[in-house]
Amino acid sequence: MAFRAAGVLFVAIMVFVGVLFVRALERDEIRSGLATYGLITAAAAFGLWRRRRWGRSVALLFALGNAGLGALSLLSVIIARRGPLLGPSILLVASVALAYVLSRPVFDVRDE
Repeated sequence: MAFRAAGVLFVAIMVFVGVLFVRALERDEIRSGLATYGLITAAAAFGLWRRRRWGRSVALLFALGNAGLGALSLLSVIIARRGPLLGPSILLVASVALAYVLSRPVFDVRDE
């Protein structure tokens, strides 16, 4: 059940990133970072849905990477004293929470 719930969460992230990618294409911009982000979330969603250890690893790597981005973004806002604190704070807290959840024993599984 936990794997399926995490898989649905990553599908939601993938859809959100896909919408951002399409909106960027409408403005004649190609955002390869968004495409890569979407592919990583799709791989994590598929692996989690299929209850594979590699899916959990990809999802955990994704969450930890986003936590690092959130920390850097928050640090940048604090040092520059310009920009909103809320967005980077939410990214940092949500990513750390997701990484914590994915590291729980309920996500330990052997590949079949």
